[in-house]
Amino acid sequence: MKAITAAVKERNACEMKVRDLEKQKKDAAQDLQDVSQGKKTLTTLFKDKSDTGGLANKIDNFDREIESMQKLTDLLTIYLCEKVLASFKREKLSLYNRILSQIQVVEICNAHALASFWARLLAIPKIKEAAMHA
Repeated sequence: MKAITAAVKERNACEMKVRDLEKQKKDAAQDLQDVSQGKKTLTTLFKDKSDTGGLANKIDNFDREIESMQKLTDLLTIYLCEKVLASFKREKLSLYNRILSQIQVVEICNAHALASFWARLLAIPKIKEAAMHA
């Protein structure tokens, strides 16, 4: 169970990384727009129009990284759902079925023992006679 939990946490971490990269891309795109328009902000204070190529490359790198991380997240999701959780479910159901089978065997043995007890008890002549008069 701990391994499955750890795998799901890693998948969620990949998803968070995608969101973080998208935010960084959005910030870089805003910086590119600000530099292109000649606006000065805290992040673009030391940049000029010649830095737009570098910002555009940075945005392209974010796009590629986002795409890769999204594919990894999708792959982990598919693997966890179709392989890991399915085999975990099969294993646990098999164990559950074996436990239930053992409980059934014990209950049947208990029922036989109880029936045998009452049969021997009713075979005692005094009890048999008392049961007939009741």
